[in-house]
Amino acid sequence: MPVERQDPVTGVIALVPDMKGKPLPSVTRADIAERSPCPMCLMCATDDGSSMFDGEVSRPVLDRLGRFSSVPNRWPALAGPAEMLLGDEHVTSLEAMTPEDAVDMLMLLDRRYRALTQEFPSAAAFMNVGVGAGGSLPHVHAQVVASTSSQGERLDRCSARVGVQRDIEVAREEGLVIVEDERGVAWVAYAPSTSVELRVSARSTADGASLTTEMVKAVGSRACWPYNLVWHGGDQPFVQWLSRIDSGRIYPELFDRIIAQDPGAFASAIRGARSTGSF
Repeated sequence: MPVERQDPVTGVIALVPDMKGKPLPSVTRADIAERSPCPMCLMCATDDGSSMFDGEVSRPVLDRLGRFSSVPNRWPALAGPAEMLLGDEHVTSLEAMTPEDAVDMLMLLDRRYRALTQEFPSAAAFMNVGVGAGGSLPHVHAQVVASTSSQGERLDRCSARVGVQRDIEVAREEGLVIVEDERGVAWVAYAPSTSVELRVSARSTADGASLTTEMVKAVGSRACWPYNLVWHGGDQPFVQWLSRIDSGRIYPELFDRIIAQDPGAFASAIRGARSTGSF
């Protein structure tokens, strides 16, 4: 029978089944259909350093790091001022990038997130990979959407530090920690908000980008799931950076209750991938 678990960070209730030692179910990521020509590749090809042309209008380049650029998003997933981050190379997921490129993209995502939160009360930063996670274009990209309402952020900064510390403590007790080193901690959520969820709390943005890249590649080597990467910034002494890597919105939310997979089985699978070096 499923058991109820309450997320120490968000307070959301999850229904977690007892898998009784069964392996995680196999989920195949439905890749987004290719478009020819790829509109994002066209934009990158016409980049003159200050703007990108998307076939209809020229968009100014707001920021750039390595091979990644941030431009105004003409078709944001959420209402509000928005930016889109994209890379020069056509790849379909974060784990398909080199570690160096993946870190650069996450570092730029953090920079743009912080820039918008300086200008607006709150912002959301995320990446959707695969049809099941809401992806619409095969050229992997991230979005940052600002909100004029202070209620726009899902994670309450005032209680984040205490909630995350408690979440990590529970993860240690339940054997859900994947890695804990000088960079920070990566763990499987005790009460996941989707089918399964992996979280990262790091001591700096660079450490967070490094840990997240490692976790994405470990998950990708174990299962080709759709996933959402959600970025939460923060200025608390302990929680300077918190990332969530979900396995995609495979199960719908039922009011405040989520049908989840077994976090323990997910943690075992990812630890196995790391120990064998299969990513």
